[in-house]
Amino acid sequence: MRNAAFQYMGLTREQLLLGSVTVLGFGGVFLSKIAPVVISLGWKKFKSIFVTRPENAIQLGALIIPDEARLRHTHIVGATGSGKTVLIEQLLFHDLARGHGAIVIDPKGDRELYGRIRHFVGTIGRASDLHLLSAAHIEESAIWNPCRLGNASELQSKFLNSAVYDNPFYAKACELALRRAFDNLALRKSGSFTLLDLVHELEQAAKASGEETIKGLYFDLYNLALSDWAPIFGTDQSTRAGKGEISLLDITRKNEILFVDLPTEAKTTESQRIGRLILQEVMLLSGMRKLYPNIRNATPFSIYVDEFDAFASQAFATFLNKGRSSGFMIHMAHQTLSDLKLISDTFAGQIMGNTNVRFIFRQDDPDDAETWARFFGTSRVIKGTFQTKDGAQTGMSSNREVQEFRIGPDTIKDLGVGECVFSLKTGRKLEKFLVPGPGRFQIPTAKLPQLWGPLPGLATRKASLKRSTPYKQINEHVQSVKSKNEEVSP
Repeated sequence: MRNAAFQYMGLTREQLLLGSVTVLGFGGVFLSKIAPVVISLGWKKFKSIFVTRPENAIQLGALIIPDEARLRHTHIVGATGSGKTVLIEQLLFHDLARGHGAIVIDPKGDRELYGRIRHFVGTIGRASDLHLLSAAHIEESAIWNPCRLGNASELQSKFLNSAVYDNPFYAKACELALRRAFDNLALRKSGSFTLLDLVHELEQAAKASGEETIKGLYFDLYNLALSDWAPIFGTDQSTRAGKGEISLLDITRKNEILFVDLPTEAKTTESQRIGRLILQEVMLLSGMRKLYPNIRNATPFSIYVDEFDAFASQAFATFLNKGRSSGFMIHMAHQTLSDLKLISDTFAGQIMGNTNVRFIFRQDDPDDAETWARFFGTSRVIKGTFQTKDGAQTGMSSNREVQEFRIGPDTIKDLGVGECVFSLKTGRKLEKFLVPGPGRFQIPTAKLPQLWGPLPGLATRKASLKRSTPYKQINEHVQSVKSKNEEVSP
């Protein structure tokens, strides 16, 4: 049993017997010979000490990445065909095998990734945890109502930030119209309404006021309500999706798995709007998990967004530095830094600065390769020079100290398929890395030994709500969550 835990951590029996020291996380690592525990000491003056156990980290080849590091989010960048999807699959499968939940937003429009995920969760006994949102496969898709979760103010923010506005005046007019519409619906519908109800409310407001801005907002959301996603939103009763309704609150609370199929090539505008709506709801859930600890458990929850630039918004960059405390591990993948600059001039820098784990695959754009090389920094090296005369050395030489890129631009441009630069900011780690290929993932065959008790602060907290929550869904779940908390509390 004990050897199984060390095998899971990538440590051999010989390493255990020799008491070898490795590099992990924030600095030096001491391998305990009493129990399979890795203690990582803080980089500066050893002030920060935390425990990384097999269930609190993943291993990719020789890399061991603690969940604590991924809670500060992961940035994956690389040209088409460089290996981003394979890496996402590896990270995801490690999470799912450990019982974690995940939301995967996939813009490719094919069934390959979903098919592999569906097969994998079947092999680990989690087939019932997997849910699909897909307008291309309505008979398999669940229903999701974007108006279900949140009060009037939160729904206003969700829909406002999911759209792109060129005119600040139009954006402010839409903000006011959405707030009035949601306030009216909350009074008349008792908090239970759909996207079609919102459209009807805006239609009445547009007729009453005659304002062109409200008409524009009405047409925008009416197109969305009548799109191919109408059966998913529940706005088309004749062709409702084949599965029952899901809630992102339930998905995250129960550590289940949601795969969102959003083909951006065939249906760019529609898919981008829906992707932004889902990310806005994730942001809403992040705030709720902080206000109401009873809806959050101790296990981190993963969010994977491929082609992130298609769904990004300025508000999401601000959210990144707050997502860690709500237990979300966010993974953003896209092709170039130029993609992010389309959101705003500062957006790329915000994303780079608010992520901790980075996998940088081949960059074909020289400017992007140069940017990453500068971002990874330089190191001091000694350069030797020698004097020659008529092609022969004279014996005169000199040494000088120079600064060289730790990872040069040419190295980044010449990376092969599956090769990347791995950077862990909190661990001061920077190296070239080859992502294990498809099919290389193996589920641990032996159950990890339980030789320790729960760590302080990691066990599910036994907490009661100190204020009246406005969310009907939360109230429905509180009692069941509290009873589970009591079972695991010391």
